[in-house]
Amino acid sequence: MEIQFNGLSDSINTTSESSDIISSNIDSLTRQIEDQAAAVSQTSTSLEELSATINNVSGIASKNQNESRNLLETAKEGGERIEQN
Repeated sequence: MEIQFNGLSDSINTTSESSDIISSNIDSLTRQIEDQAAAVSQTSTSLEELSATINNVSGIASKNQNESRNLLETAKEGGERIEQN
């Protein structure tokens, strides 16, 4: 009977140790998931900021292109007026 009790006690201890290891692994995995979620959130924010910057630069480039066209047109008109006089 004592041998059976010792065997049962060993099984309980092994199960308890295994449960502790599993619990520790779950905690570690939870922290890793939280870290990954934070990294994804930070990346998403960075991409949104980059997109806004690209849109801003695109708007500036478009405005500069329009201004260049206006300047070219004004220069052509000035040249034509000079040739007429």
